[in-house]
Amino acid sequence: MKILIGIILTLLLAGGLGWWLSRLRSRARHLLTTPDTLAQYRNLHTGAADPGSGIEWTDCPCCASPTLDTRSAYPVCQVCDWEHGLSASAGVLQQARRNFQAYGTVDAPEELDQWSGTLPGESEIAARRAVVAASEEAREGEIDLGTAWAMISEYLPVLHAERESRIQGAQDQARGP
Repeated sequence: MKILIGIILTLLLAGGLGWWLSRLRSRARHLLTTPDTLAQYRNLHTGAADPGSGIEWTDCPCCASPTLDTRSAYPVCQVCDWEHGLSASAGVLQQARRNFQAYGTVDAPEELDQWSGTLPGESEIAARRAVVAASEEAREGEIDLGTAWAMISEYLPVLHAERESRIQGAQDQARGP
């Protein structure tokens, strides 16, 4: 009986040690990986790079911010509202970029629908432009990726809340009084 208990404890200890070593190897791999882009930095430092996370951030083709989750069923950029997966010609992308510069979103006022609601307000546009500026500064090497990500991550909750508020307002308006 004592031998059986000893064997079971040994197996449990060996299994736990194996699991712990595999986690340590995974973390060491992340620490030894040097990201080249903000999207890679975001993936490594937010856990998105872990297998099974279901998230993989990439740079948006419109605003170039690391805010497009390509594994999402309906990926929309958190900064400019670009819908990934659209059949976008170079002309469509250029128009989206012009709209973003002019209105703070890829949609021109006449293109807004019930899902995107109204145009972003001043505070949302300021947050969007701050994210784009931090992304550009990181790409140009003016600030390091960690500093840029710290700046960007401060604005993402603001952008999410503002967008949700606009969508809710549009839905409320569509339902009527």
